Amino acid sequence: MEFLGDAIFNAIVSDIVYDKFQTNNEGFLTNIRSKIVKRDTLNKVAYQLGLHHLVAISTNVKNYKHIMGNTFEAFIGAIFLDKGYKKTKKFIKKKIIRPYVDIDLLVQEDTDFKSKLFEWCHKCEVSLKFNQLENFVDNGQNIIFQFQVLLNKQVGGIGIGYSKKESQQRASQMTLKKIRTDKDFCKKLKIKQEKCMSKIE
Repeated sequence: MEFLGDAIFNAIVSDIVYDKFQTNNEGFLTNIRSKIVKRDTLNKVAYQLGLHHLVAISTNVKNYKHIMGNTFEAFIGAIFLDKGYKKTKKFIKKKIIRPYVDIDLLVQEDTDFKSKLFEWCHKCEVSLKFNQLENFVDNGQNIIFQFQVLLNKQVGGIGIGYSKKESQQRASQMTLKKIRTDKDFCKKLKIKQEKCMSKIE
């Protein structure tokens, strides 16, 4: 039942995301779908639906949250077998996506890294440049863009995506992570990591 529910939930979320963002490319749609169907989201929704009150779990089980995600998938599988695809889609859209998953917020989160990096560079007086590297194509002959971030001419993160915007966002995300975790990188920028961290949020 878990196997069936996983497949049905992925298909219906794909359907919903496509309906909402028909003009966006495949990479964007795939990214938004993955955020909705990821394990953390399923665990959270399972609790919000109250499924944990309906499941008997042994005290020996350590990964309790993981089980709730599996329970959610089984729940969706059961609805599909009982009601069919159309009613299952209606249930997911009305009872799960609308109250518990803010798709517009997920899109905003996905496009926020670049602005955060710009803001950080302004505060710390660090020069920022996006350098386009060699592009390539996937198996479907779709162009994949590749960008590199340079801070004070030091290499930050590298990102790929199906658009220049998407690849720059991912490069920005990797750069912010590098600022947080790489002391040597901050030294190369001639900024103490403590100062980097205090201005990164």
